[in-house]
Amino acid sequence: MKRLYDVIRREVHIWHKRPVYMVGSVCVMAFCCLFYLTFFRDGVPSDLPIGVVDYDNSSLTRNFVQQLDAPSWVR
Repeated sequence: MKRLYDVIRREVHIWHKRPVYMVGSVCVMAFCCLFYLTFFRDGVPSDLPIGVVDYDNSSLTRNFVQQLDAPSWVR
């Protein structure tokens, strides 16, 4: 437990010494978490418009487009 306490004390000292680390490690992550929680509040977005540019006209890209156009299982 002493090692863990020493590491925590060292990290808090670094955060206090360089506030940009606190902003980068805590505030930005909290903002991202809140952003995505509000974005997905009503569930996973579905029926989004997607454009596909198919230059090679191969069977792989046709299969990919068919899978994108398939109805969603989760509604």
